[in-house]
Formats: sequence, structure tokens, C-alpha cells
Amino acid sequence: MASRSAISKKGTAGPERLPVFTRIKQFLVEAWLELRKVLWPSKEEAMRFTMVVLGVILVVALFIYVCDKVLTLLSEPLFALRP
Repeated sequence: MASRSAISKKGTAGPERLPVFTRIKQFLVEAWLELRKVLWPSKEEAMRFTMVVLGVILVVALFIYVCDKVLTLLSEPLFALRP
């Protein structure tokens, strides 16, 4: 069980917090610096990756469609037995 002294209250311990707009500006500057480090794909690579993603989506959608049709065909006779 934690003692009361271990629980810090808002504004009692630690360094002073910067004003909100200063923190927002600092965040945006740091985010911009990180984005400059990113190795962006070329247009051809982006197109190729997009085609791969669309292809995978198509295959998965087709697989789900086939599974749905097979399960529907198998379950219809069971539901037809209702009195």
C-alpha cells in the first residue's frame, strides 16, 4: 500500500510546466524534425505498395465471400427443418 508521501499532488513536485502554447509549438517543431528524418518511398514504390495492398484486400474479400457462400449452402437445409 502506498503511503501518502509517495503520492504527488498536482503542482507540488517536479519542474514547472511550460505554458500550453509553448508545449504545442515544441511538439510541432520536434515532429517536423522527425519527419525530416523519414526515408519517403518514391512514386513507383508507393504505387507498387498500393497495388499490393489492394491485391491483398481483394484476395481476402474473395475468400470471405466464398466462405460465406459455402456456409450459407451448408446451413440452409438445417434451417429448412424448422416446424
